[in-house]
Amino acid sequence: MSTASQIIGTLTRFFATSGEQRSVIYLLRVPLQPLEEREVVKWESPDAKVGGSRDGEGMFPHIYFNDAEDEEVGFSENPDTKSRRLWIRKNEVESMMEVVSDIGCAGWEEGLKKLDGWLV
Repeated sequence: MSTASQIIGTLTRFFATSGEQRSVIYLLRVPLQPLEEREVVKWESPDAKVGGSRDGEGMFPHIYFNDAEDEEVGFSENPDTKSRRLWIRKNEVESMMEVVSDIGCAGWEEGLKKLDGWLV
């Protein structure tokens, strides 16, 4: 998960493009408030080792499984850390957009320009 202001950094770090081929990624817009009300959001550093407030420097929203919802939703477990991550429900996704990094465009900046007004 990333906030709108974190998207470019997330894409650059985890979905780097070379400009030699067309790359496509799909972004989901998920309102955080309903997830925070379900108490499944934790604000952490990218490596999930440091927690903090929503406004903390470099903090990202991480979504974690809630035992009360064991029967309602699926989850995946990381065998290394024993952490369980909640799957986002379809009705929690507000919208989805395709972002394209075309040949000759190293990076996602041009593709993200087409989302002006969508990233909020």
